[in-house]
Amino acid sequence: MLTYRQEPPPAHLAPWVECTWTLDGIAEAAMETILPDGRMELIVHDASRPKHQAESFVTGQLTAPLHLFPTGPMATRGVRLRPAAAGAFLGLPADELTGRFETLSIPFQVKLPDAAITHAVSLIEQSAGAVRMDQLTRAVNLSPRQFDRRFLAAVGLPPKAFARVIRFQAVLAAYRNDDFPRWADLALDCGFYDQAHLANEFRHFAGAPPTAFFRDPSALALLMANLSKTPPPRRTYHRDLCDF
Repeated sequence: MLTYRQEPPPAHLAPWVECTWTLDGIAEAAMETILPDGRMELIVHDASRPKHQAESFVTGQLTAPLHLFPTGPMATRGVRLRPAAAGAFLGLPADELTGRFETLSIPFQVKLPDAAITHAVSLIEQSAGAVRMDQLTRAVNLSPRQFDRRFLAAVGLPPKAFARVIRFQAVLAAYRNDDFPRWADLALDCGFYDQAHLANEFRHFAGAPPTAFFRDPSALALLMANLSKTPPPRRTYHRDLCDF
């Protein structure tokens, strides 16, 4: 059984670090899944490590599910970076690491996060990914081109792609907080065009249709999903086991 613990960061690292975490125990499945959550992380394996992973590394933004194959008991430590602070903390454009796992040296002095992009990320998360891009550019007083360039360098994803990840996380939050949803209602509440749109997006990020995923979810996928930052839609759903 895996045990996941999360702690707030030290005060002097709070502008860049969202939390620190540990993962200990033995995975019960031969394959575990990590889902995209809009965060970059620093990872250290103190015991056995999954196949094809180094002892310590930086994870770039995920744009699809990551499948892990444990090789034994785990004792893993992580530092989860705030979305808008990743590039500033690591000292390079965050999009250079998207979809990659690299060993990096952290600069002795790090820059402060981009205040405009920090505000934009907050607006995206508060809206569960539903805010329009023109609303964001007006809110931070940047042209669309400036906004896209600075967002990509700070976060590692274009703003629309980041909003898609946060909207996907809102679906996970609804599942964890409100019982199994009626998918057609949830799709509209989360800003999808319709139920088919939700199904396609979920399949892209989780690797399976929603009901198939939730019928037998990866323990690690739910343990480490970024549910604390993404609010579920404000309504109660009812059990609907109709598959996509």
